[in-house]
Amino acid sequence: MLFGVISFLRDYPSDIELPISYIFFEFFWPVLLIIEFYVYWFIRDRIYNKQWVHIHVWIVLLCLGIFPISVTLYRKLFPITVDSLFEQDSFFSTLVQIQIYGFWLLVGIGHVFFIATIVKSFSKKQDTITDEPAPGLLDEFAD
Repeated sequence: MLFGVISFLRDYPSDIELPISYIFFEFFWPVLLIIEFYVYWFIRDRIYNKQWVHIHVWIVLLCLGIFPISVTLYRKLFPITVDSLFEQDSFFSTLVQIQIYGFWLLVGIGHVFFIATIVKSFSKKQDTITDEPAPGLLDEFAD
């Protein structure tokens, strides 16, 4: 988060204020991750399927870590030149759109697993159904 604020401030003149949406999202995601951590900590003994938790965590890592790093690496490895400014700018905007749509799609999918984990963890456990009939009241005296 701090790295994002520093890089944002370094790229823009000091007389420009940070947009409210930027500030909101820079503080929203860490707070959301801390809340999710506490929810998982609270239900750790009752988690229905730990694979759902792993899927959620890996998707969050992909969205908040790998997507931004990949776009940053692309910008550093392939800087925009004067000759191909239009081509690279259009490709970069397409790459950013893919990142944004992929981010929100994966956030939605990841939080489906998060919500399913919470719901299943707090639902009542169903009794297992057996094929044998329940013992009767006087079965012990039948012999």
